[in-house]
Amino acid sequence: MTILWKEWTTESFAQAEKEGKPVLLNLAFPDQGVLSKAELAALIGQRFFPIAVDPDERPDISLRYGGRAVLALLSGRGGQLARTLAQTDNVENELRSYASAYDPGVGQIA
Repeated sequence: MTILWKEWTTESFAQAEKEGKPVLLNLAFPDQGVLSKAELAALIGQRFFPIAVDPDERPDISLRYGGRAVLALLSGRGGQLARTLAQTDNVENELRSYASAYDPGVGQIA
């Protein structure tokens, strides 16, 4: 399964809110291989709204979330819900944990 990364637009965030999913922001995350594992890609597609941003094209967004290559979990309004993931080790466990803890009714990690 391939992750269908969306663009950083107002419409994308509105769609994430409508679907009741947290945004998974990919800012040039260093290990795309871990994200392409079939089981994790399926989890991302089912439980997150994936948005990818090229930090060279949007340095303003990159700086907002730490100025480095990361994965960040955001609300549909762009607020950060959890710490950013800059390391590739334990990404699978972290994303599984976030997916099970996210409460779409309140738009937060419970």
